[in-house]
Parts: sequence; C-alpha cells; structure tokens
Amino acid sequence: MFKRHITPTIALYSLITFFLLLITGCTTISTPKTPLTLIVTNQENIAYKQSFQPNQNTELKLAQAWQSYQKNLQKLTQWQASGVIGIIINHKGESANFIWKQNKQDFWIQIYGPLGIGAMTFSGDNHQVELKRSNGEVIKSQSLEALMQSQLGWSLPIEGLYYWARGLYIPQVPYRKTLNNFGLVQNLKQQGWQIQYKDYMLYDTQYPLAEKIIFRYGDDLKITLVIKSWLLNP
Repeated sequence: MFKRHITPTIALYSLITFFLLLITGCTTISTPKTPLTLIVTNQENIAYKQSFQPNQNTELKLAQAWQSYQKNLQKLTQWQASGVIGIIINHKGESANFIWKQNKQDFWIQIYGPLGIGAMTFSGDNHQVELKRSNGEVIKSQSLEALMQSQLGWSLPIEGLYYWARGLYIPQVPYRKTLNNFGLVQNLKQQGWQIQYKDYMLYDTQYPLAEKIIFRYGDDLKITLVIKSWLLNP
C-alpha cells in the first residue's frame, strides 16, 4: 500500500492552513456600518460657539436630527455587542473582554480575560439576576448592581445601560445632555453618572451607535467600553 511521506514543510503548511481557517471561522459578525453625515459643519459650529447670541438655525438643525435619531434608536431593543471593557477604580486600572446580548429587558453579559477571576456570566432581567462562574458556581440576586459590586468591586446599572448604550436617556428621570455636530448625544448626565460618547457609526443605515462609551461616577470610578462589534437584531 502506498504511504504518503509527510515532510516537515507539508506539516507546517497544513498547520498554518488549519489555524487560518479557524481564525476565519471565528471572525466576529457585525451589522454593516457607514460613516455619519454632518448635520452642522465645523465652520457653523465655530461661528455658533463664538457668537454672543445663540444661532437658532444651528440649534434647530441639531434638535431636529436628535429627534429623528431618537425615534429610530427607541425601536432598537435587541442586539449583541462585543469588545473590551476598561475599569479605573481608586486610580487602579484593569481590563477584560465582554460579550453583551440584549433582548428587550432580558440580558446576558459575559466578562472574561485579564481580570484574573475567570469567565463570569451575568444573565436575567430587571427583577432577577444570575451569575455563573467558570468553575460552575451559581449565585442569584435581585440586583445586578449589587451582584457586580460584591463580585467585581464595581458595577453599572443595567436599566440605565439599556438606554445609555444607545445614546438615550432613561425615561422620566432628570437628565442633561449636549449634542455633537451630528445631532447625537456627546455628553449625558443622569442618576449621578457622566457618560461620554465617541466614534459614532451608522449601523444598518438607520441606527447611529457609539463605538466608545466612557462612564464616570464621581472621581473614583471610570468605565470605558470599546465596542468592536454591534450585531443588531441577531
């Protein structure tokens, strides 16, 4: 019987091919995105900031754009986001990877990587939360914030995050905002949190979403989400 002689070169080539196929197969799927169109040009914005009287035309353009975007974003209730989360608490920094699946009020969030605590998966809704550790341990709670605080030493409010991730404010809760030249939220203050939005892209031709969101609470906590993939209505 003929036996094929596998040389080191062939073996190395096969191994490289295998890993390339593996990497390709694991590539994160993301909803198509395009750059946004400026609502107010930089020249208009400079003139607006330098004017002693508010430029009503500029304010109107931004307000109209914000209202239009807001209506679309309110319809977006299901997504999967993934990327990197950076935490600075009491001047000490750490980071991890995350995958976040949201379906209306139901959520599934996995945090894994360099935190040194193993993979942790939080799932539930506004009434019941469950934590699963990589070692099989399960912890239940009625509050995601309390569970995250006890296990991680920091937390984000899931109800707020549901709105803030989309650049929206929690309904019927006082807030303050500033808009950028695209008519989108640039800074938002609500429930003691200061939220900054950067690197907006237009997903699925209708949903403007930030790819970098910075959350600050007081002087001691800063959480940065770098979202590498938005998959809408998965």
